[in-house]
Amino acid sequence: MKTKKTSFHPLSLLRSNKQNNFKQKLNRVFGIILLSLLFGVTNTLCAQDTFTWNGSSSTDWATADNWTIVRGGAPGTDTYPGQTRLVDIVVIQGGIAGTPSTYQPTLASGTLQIGVLMVSNAVGPVSGATLTISSGATLAVSGSAGTAVGTPTVILKGGNIINNGSLNITSSSTSVNYGIICTDPIQYGSVTKYSYSGSGALTITQAAGAAASSSFYFKSGSTTTNYEILFNGTTTLNLPTAGAAYALTLDNGSKNAITIGGAGFTIGAAGTGNGIKNGLISMISYYNYTPSLSINAGTTLTAVLENSTGGCVSMVANNGTITLTNNGTINISGTTTKTPIVLNNAASASNTCTLNFNNAGIFSTNLAVNGDSRGVMLTNSNNNLYTSAAINVTNSGIMTLKNTQTGTNMGTAFLAQSNSPAITFTNNSGGTFEFSGTVASLGNIPSGTGYTGSRATTFNNSGTVNLLSGGLTYITFNNNSGGILDCKTNSITSTATNPTSIGAGSILKTAYTSGLACIGGTLPNSALLDAGTNYVFNGVAAQTTGATGTAGAALTANNIEINNAAGITLSNATNINGVLTMTAGTLTLGTHNLTIGVLGSITSETNIDQTGTGKIIKLVTALENNKLNELILLANANELTIKGLQAGNIVAIYNAAGQLLKQATSEGEQIDFPSLKGLCIVKVITATTTKTAKVVL
Repeated sequence: MKTKKTSFHPLSLLRSNKQNNFKQKLNRVFGIILLSLLFGVTNTLCAQDTFTWNGSSSTDWATADNWTIVRGGAPGTDTYPGQTRLVDIVVIQGGIAGTPSTYQPTLASGTLQIGVLMVSNAVGPVSGATLTISSGATLAVSGSAGTAVGTPTVILKGGNIINNGSLNITSSSTSVNYGIICTDPIQYGSVTKYSYSGSGALTITQAAGAAASSSFYFKSGSTTTNYEILFNGTTTLNLPTAGAAYALTLDNGSKNAITIGGAGFTIGAAGTGNGIKNGLISMISYYNYTPSLSINAGTTLTAVLENSTGGCVSMVANNGTITLTNNGTINISGTTTKTPIVLNNAASASNTCTLNFNNAGIFSTNLAVNGDSRGVMLTNSNNNLYTSAAINVTNSGIMTLKNTQTGTNMGTAFLAQSNSPAITFTNNSGGTFEFSGTVASLGNIPSGTGYTGSRATTFNNSGTVNLLSGGLTYITFNNNSGGILDCKTNSITSTATNPTSIGAGSILKTAYTSGLACIGGTLPNSALLDAGTNYVFNGVAAQTTGATGTAGAALTANNIEINNAAGITLSNATNINGVLTMTAGTLTLGTHNLTIGVLGSITSETNIDQTGTGKIIKLVTALENNKLNELILLANANELTIKGLQAGNIVAIYNAAGQLLKQATSEGEQIDFPSLKGLCIVKVITATTTKTAKVVL
């Protein structure tokens, strides 16, 4: 086998090759300087040989003619990388010296170890070079003594890896280390996606004690450079247990879109002593860019925290818009002393900054957050409250925020802390959002409560919100048409600043013993309970329907369901325009009337207790007489009452055969009701006209 030699160091192609001859010569010099910085290499660079794929002979990694070699100061004798030495640098860039490769490299078999791997698009198509590791083959990339602090062991600069065998990456830096860094390509073109994929096993192990670490580190200043990472094989990410350590980091200065797919991965394990310090995702942006990270449907990311001291999902920005979208499944469980979900909008006065957290899949947390006043999800800002800052949490899937911690100032599911910017939760139709805390979740915290006031926290619900435990406080809650708010035995504190609106067409479910008093606080105003709202009383203990705000004011509803075997008692006169559904238990009227609208109905009167003075009143029909006043027949269990009848007029009631049953000539006249039940014809007879309507009594 022969060794190809060149005076041009191949790694200088870290910089663009789209330059004239003079600039290319300068680029070679600066490229080596850049490598010295990137790989921490000065004179020690010469201790490693550099193998650059030229692909002139075949796809075979182990064929010498496919490699162009630059020997180091202590040269080896290997004719292909990993043959005997373990420390050499491998560059796969689509060709050599401007000549594209005829073949792309494949590691077909065996177990090889190298020091550093870079796959790029320096030569050939913008789509970049591709390294394939075949089933049964193993490539270990383990750094070397010649690489300094902070060296990435695998670099994608517009390149691709298909791993169907095994890829084992070890980063030994104790300062800053990355497993795979995905960064700017050397050639730019139209929107291009580069990738890691394949069905093989991936193991990334990073040194303990590193100040900052990430299994995958993304940083690209190009909006056209996107990366897709597909975890379709067994994935083991061994994160350090100290320092800021994340599986996925989208760092400051990024403009690009990252996609995470495949089956996914799990980090951490309960009770192992290998607690996760931070965890899954870190997104940082201090420039006016729009970076994004998306998790595909079918992908599951799981983090098990053990006394964690940092954010498991962290979004921090003071400019631009950063977006995290989950279409798959994210599960976070365990114990932590810090808030695991941190949304920090640190916009300055001159910047416009938006954080978007979108969930269309399953986002589930089940954590004990053992820290003073810290929730599972926390929003805050390092700067003042500028109106240009906003945080948006949008759910159309299933989102659960659960905090099982007990103790003073502990146990909130959500907390808008310090000088948090405006926060808007939107739960779309079909979405389920669940709060579960040992105390209430805290939104717009006013001054004088031990916290610095934050901007408004608003929750707009068109899906289903379950208050599993803890309730909500200082949150403006809008239950829109189609929305279901299930308070269970919990409450929402409604105030003039943070009112609760239960809108027409929405559903409010409550197992609270005082019923609608679950909308509590200083303003449980009946004006906020729309007449078109539907209510479900479904407690286990006996309930009352609860006060509506104004003393003695009637409750008006569209539909009401009684589903409590222990029974429910009316707290006020109640008007139902739709259906009263008696699913379980007895409804006791007490001293309050229950009025059913003209188009309303009751599924069963058997379990309605009318032993008190309260009665069932049914608005049977309405006819206009000659002076355009309304004629109303009010029917309860025993009698029919005529209202709105003008002097001199007659109301006549006939059966379906036309036989006169009853006749009334005066306002307020009461007629025996039971004999009238069934289809009837009601006529209002005046001196000049007769108006007729069919009704069912």
